[in-house]
Amino acid sequence: MHILFLGRIGERKGVPQLGEALERMKHLRGWRATIAGDGEVEPARARSVALGIADRIAFPGWVGPDEVASLIASADILVLPSFAENLPMSVIEGMAAGLAVVATPVGAVEDIITHEQSGLLVPPGDVAALTEALTRLVEDTALRARLGAAAMAVHRERLELAPFVDAICDVWRSVASEARSVKR
Repeated sequence: MHILFLGRIGERKGVPQLGEALERMKHLRGWRATIAGDGEVEPARARSVALGIADRIAFPGWVGPDEVASLIASADILVLPSFAENLPMSVIEGMAAGLAVVATPVGAVEDIITHEQSGLLVPPGDVAALTEALTRLVEDTALRARLGAAAMAVHRERLELAPFVDAICDVWRSVASEARSVKR
C-alpha cells in the first residue's frame, strides 16, 4: 500500500501531523509512504528517523511532472492534511488517477470531496482522525476502491479540462455566429 503526499513539506501542509499518524500506524504491515515536495525536507526526514519510521518513508524532495506522474501511478492513497489550501492540485491529480484521498476540509476541498463518498475528510491537526482514516484505507481494499472510483467520477464530471474547453468554444462560436448575423 503506497501512501503519497505531494506538496510543500512543512507545518501549513500538516506534514508533522502526517509523520505522527504514520508513526501510529507502524504496527500495520504492508504500507509505505512517499512525502514529495520542497520545503522542510531534511527536518521531516530527521523526524521520521526519530519516530522510527524512516525505513518506510521516502523523501525524494521536489519532483518534476514526470516523477509526479510516476508517483501517482504507483500510489494507492493520496493524503493532504493541510491547515490552509485553495483548491489543491495534488488532490485533483489524485482524484483523476482514482486514488483514495484523505484531506482536510479547508479551502475548496469540500467542493470536490464529499466525506465517505469521494474521499475521507479529517479535521486539520487531528492526528487521531488522520491515523484512523489512513488505517481504514490501508486495511479496507473495498473502501479504497470505492472512494477512488467515486473520486475519479467526480473528476471526470466536474474537474476535467475538456468540458471547460468545450463550453468556452461554444461561447466563442455563439458570439461569432451572432457577430456574423449582425453584419448581414
